[in-house]
Amino acid sequence: MDKSEKLLLKEDAILLGTLTRICKERLTKKQKKILEFLLRSEENGITSTSLVRILSKEIKCSRSTLWNNLNQLKKCGLVDNSSGFLSLTGVCKIIIGGEKNE
Repeated sequence: MDKSEKLLLKEDAILLGTLTRICKERLTKKQKKILEFLLRSEENGITSTSLVRILSKEIKCSRSTLWNNLNQLKKCGLVDNSSGFLSLTGVCKIIIGGEKNE
């Protein structure tokens, strides 16, 4: 591994740490609940409508609030539903992995 590759790896680690801290500090409790729920249920696949219906009962929150939070997570690139089912993006999985290591 040459010097430029080592520098790139160091910069990647710094970027991951920064993104992890931003998410830890700036995501709302409801957004974190959505991500936690998706992490637990990702293998089974869940639609947006089902997630909102289930979580609204589980965390006693209005559906419109959950829809708004879910849409914000999609816009940030943390959640994807291009397959018709919700999933955490690769970036989100990396950030969650980094958060566990902190």
